[in-house]
Amino acid sequence: MDKKIAAIIVALVLGVVAITISVVALVQKTTVVVASGHVVSLRSGIYADGAPGTPHYFVSLEVSPNGSITGDVDYLYQDGKTDVALTFLGTGQDNIANLHVGYVNASNATSEGPTSITMTWGPNSILMGDCGFFLRRDYPNRPGCYFHYSANGLR
Repeated sequence: MDKKIAAIIVALVLGVVAITISVVALVQKTTVVVASGHVVSLRSGIYADGAPGTPHYFVSLEVSPNGSITGDVDYLYQDGKTDVALTFLGTGQDNIANLHVGYVNASNATSEGPTSITMTWGPNSILMGDCGFFLRRDYPNRPGCYFHYSANGLR
């Protein structure tokens, strides 16, 4: 099975799981986005894949009430400096979004990946499919990258 088919299968399975998780999330107090009549939960903010004080990727995410999603994936260095790896924009509903990849920084990412990627989410995390094609440091050739919501922002 080639990597793209495996990534699609993973994204679909995670989408079903994310929809189930979203029912629980609606009971919790989160930012609610209304898109095309469907209620989905996704918070604007920082989502990180590493521990505070360690080098790691993070996602800066902005969610609009109409369901549009914009953001970027950045790398946090040990000294606290950050560098953009890639930017994206798209729309989401029912706990899945199609994100169009914009700027890709050659020092932190590779432009050899697809022009769009999927993102699914639960109450406190997001999964970006195919991000391993872009993010060189920690995700070489992985079908997806998990990021967890950071209530305290970037640390």
